[in-house]
Amino acid sequence: MLDPSIGSGHMRLLGDKALLATAKELEKKSSRLRYARQYLKLSGAAFGAPIGKAKGTISQWEAGSVDFSLSDSLAIEHVWGISSPWLMANEGDMFSSRTPRLYNRTEHGVFLLPLLDGLPSCGPSGEIADLGEDAEGLPFGQKFIGELLRQCGAGSEANLFVARVQGDSMNPTILAGDTVMVNTALPLRLEPKKGALHLVRRRAGSSEARVKRVFLSADGAHLTMNSDNPTYPPLTVPVDGVPIQDLIVGRVCWYGRSLLDQAPKAEDW
Repeated sequence: MLDPSIGSGHMRLLGDKALLATAKELEKKSSRLRYARQYLKLSGAAFGAPIGKAKGTISQWEAGSVDFSLSDSLAIEHVWGISSPWLMANEGDMFSSRTPRLYNRTEHGVFLLPLLDGLPSCGPSGEIADLGEDAEGLPFGQKFIGELLRQCGAGSEANLFVARVQGDSMNPTILAGDTVMVNTALPLRLEPKKGALHLVRRRAGSSEARVKRVFLSADGAHLTMNSDNPTYPPLTVPVDGVPIQDLIVGRVCWYGRSLLDQAPKAEDW
């Protein structure tokens, strides 16, 4: 278990290196962010990928040259378990009541990709299915992941996470309960492929995201988000003055579903 207490001094061994932080050193939230990331033994790229942030953004946050918002802090808490009140205002313990999720790691030629349990949704109000506190991730073979990344043309395993969705706006392509894999590599977000499935936000900074087909206007001023279910109308949002990567969390590069609970269609025999 992680020891979340911070007193006059706090130390954790990282390999053969001791990480020591005093209360004074943790007065700035940028310092608290750096400390928590190092405590989890994560690189900036690995830390930022599941929340849709590039390594450079994490570096800017930790240097204090760019401030991170409350919604960013809540996303960090959701993925890594770092308490938002502690991160934003140095209140309470460093970690929230639930243990931070493990990020992907290699074991016997298998990547364990993190399961995200709060971002994607496929309906107007549905949230992602709760996978439970013991769910650490889903295993995928290294060769499979390597081929998938080659087809994507960008990213590494550190840019991948998986999630289960609810809602019917993407029927019949993505069904409630399906598992989707999202690639958050920056090139895929800066130049979204026309008509491809992406995990998107309606507005920058929102903690809510949906799986949609995206179409960026020729002048780059508007982003249209389409559902496969025709009962859901397209949504077009302005992009002017908003970094496109703040709206596009990543590209959906794979999905899977269980067939165990599916009833046959009425016309089947």
